[in-house]
Amino acid sequence: MKHLPTRRTFLGVLAASFPWFFTSARAQENNRNERKRGGKEGRGNPQREEYLLPPNLAPLGLLSLVLGRVTDRAVTVSALAGEPMEGYLEYGTAAGKYEHKTRLLSFPAGRPVEAVLDHLEPNRQYFYRLHYRRSGETAFTARPECRFATQRAPGSTFSFGVQGDSHPERPQMNDPELYARTLLDAAAGNPDFYICMGDDFSVDTLRTITADTVAQCYAIQRPFLGLVAQSAPLYLVNGNHEQASLFNFNQSDARHDVAVWAQNARNLYYPMPAPDGFYTGDAEPLKFIGPLRDYYAWTWGDALFVVLDCYLLSPGLSEPGRAARSPNA
Repeated sequence: MKHLPTRRTFLGVLAASFPWFFTSARAQENNRNERKRGGKEGRGNPQREEYLLPPNLAPLGLLSLVLGRVTDRAVTVSALAGEPMEGYLEYGTAAGKYEHKTRLLSFPAGRPVEAVLDHLEPNRQYFYRLHYRRSGETAFTARPECRFATQRAPGSTFSFGVQGDSHPERPQMNDPELYARTLLDAAAGNPDFYICMGDDFSVDTLRTITADTVAQCYAIQRPFLGLVAQSAPLYLVNGNHEQASLFNFNQSDARHDVAVWAQNARNLYYPMPAPDGFYTGDAEPLKFIGPLRDYYAWTWGDALFVVLDCYLLSPGLSEPGRAARSPNA
């Protein structure tokens, strides 16, 4: 790790091990029938077409919001629409009262669009709301109001959430309705931010490997993680299942493409931080990817948070026997 701030108070977030979880993203109330027919067969079904938000939450999936890169003065909002739309964001320091508004934004279907809410004050809670309309509509529809907090001052108390190994491709382990309920429970705690520890985007189980199928692993999580991340800025950590490793990148076959596609999909669908004066971390771009945004650090209150990536920093096979498959295998 280089270019990381030195603080006496240190809180490291490791991709490989973490002794405590704010909430488990694995649904504990597994359906017994799904468990019986799951097993190894369940692992071979990474692209679950039926993996959708419950009907009562479906409108949130039509236009999902994910916050990221929060600082003492700004936050980035990533909006992903299921069909062409346009809209704007308004935000302020009191619920229902907004002093600021963005310009009108275009939201193409299936392509995330980022907007920066800036001119914020440190150590403040903010409220924001998205107004949108579909193509051909004249009136705007307002999404439910969401909240977020800017960097906490030293001495402040706060909470944050952590999950890992959600594996939406495994029907014997993850039920979409229970997963959504778990994320809503986490959101109800009003965490300042939310950390995914890895293995939330399983690329290694894909039967057909293309840029599109890899991207779908990241897209399928958007409406679910948005249940928390629309109010708690999201931080991602690479796990072994994401296949975004330097070992794969250094190969001359399909494994190289997988590493590139996985990292690019991650940075497209989720606004990850890069060194900018508030965040420190990996400042060296990688060919075909650009800024990696794979490891980074920031301070919040009295704590220093460090996200480490042991996969894109190691030229060796980090987990023998688990490497990307060939295309169409």
